Amino acid sequence: MNETPSFVDRFYEMLLGKGRKPSTIKRYRSDLLHFFRWMEHTFGETNEAMMRKLTVDQLQSFFQTLHEANYSHATIRRIGVVINRLFHHFSINVGCEITDLTDTETLRPLSKNDFIQDDEFERLYHSFADQDYLPHHVPSARKDLKHRNQAIVLLVRYIGLTPTELSQIKMKDVNFAQKEIVVRSAKRTRTFVISDKIHHHLITYYRSIPKEVRPHYFSDHPLFVAYNNVSFSFQYDYEANCPKYLSVRGIQEMIKEEVRRAGLRKISALHLRNQCILDALLKGKPTDEIVTYFDLTSSFSLHRYVKYAQQLMKNLDV
Repeated sequence: MNETPSFVDRFYEMLLGKGRKPSTIKRYRSDLLHFFRWMEHTFGETNEAMMRKLTVDQLQSFFQTLHEANYSHATIRRIGVVINRLFHHFSINVGCEITDLTDTETLRPLSKNDFIQDDEFERLYHSFADQDYLPHHVPSARKDLKHRNQAIVLLVRYIGLTPTELSQIKMKDVNFAQKEIVVRSAKRTRTFVISDKIHHHLITYYRSIPKEVRPHYFSDHPLFVAYNNVSFSFQYDYEANCPKYLSVRGIQEMIKEEVRRAGLRKISALHLRNQCILDALLKGKPTDEIVTYFDLTSSFSLHRYVKYAQQLMKNLDV
């Protein structure tokens, strides 16, 4: 592959229209070739539709590949900047800034600080239910959202779902009776059986939503609905004629804020998901099964987790 896909020409034309020099376009083209060659090798296709389906895990795997090939951090960062601009041009949102994935911290070997400990998760989980400091007569989003938010952190920690996956779950993907949730991606459809605890929080949250804005069963309505902290009400998207989706950023910020309230170190959804992946490895689940379960790009995405798990097991044997 010696040329970037033809649809990327629209990106170059935009840059030229903004006065970028031909030499700059040439460098962008060279940097993007690394990206599209990886796509071709990994997925067998490099079209726009495939690019739009890429996940954070898959993009991180790409940068990890560059890191393993001994590209300098400056080069990896530069390529990330170009991909970030390409994605912005095509209005592709993967839930974070792509340049964040080029940080050395995301490519270095994993350590204990990259995972949430059991006692930390218990503090986070129970923090949602802490209403002691709130006067009973004062409206509070925390009172309305306790079960929704507890369900979310449980799904990240024990099922391993990402904020992007959570935001995209529709009511037609949820079977409360069978305690099942279906998660769809570009590569596969996965069905998860949820615990009684998660089921309790989900059904309690769902029934707490006023009927006029409550998502309909078996519909394209979102499972997780956004909330207005000013009017203390669940939001409705009148243009789409359905409840408003809780955004990826909304989920990330909710966890960040509750971590702060609980007095914990800086912990994100990634720490919870990391622990879920590590648990699967420590239980001895096959690599290919883990890749499928967590919808990872390939076994290469597990490389850092496997090394950390091996180190843990080695320390236990000492």
